Amino acid sequence: MTSEDDWKSVVEATVECYGRVDGLVNNVGIAARAPLESETLEQFERVLKVNRGPGRDLPPDDHGA
Repeated sequence: MTSEDDWKSVVEATVECYGRVDGLVNNVGIAARAPLESETLEQFERVLKVNRGPGRDLPPDDHGA
């Protein structure tokens, strides 16, 4: 997931179902399946964005994250 809005939806659904979120393990990753010299900048940036997660680009929120 690479969208702050998607993460907010996940948290809201979890809180609605279970009452709270105690912890979260974000374990996802992708890789390019092409030789580096043929990879586009867009493909490379997508791999980076997914693998490092959206939180690195977002300011801290009011939940102490």
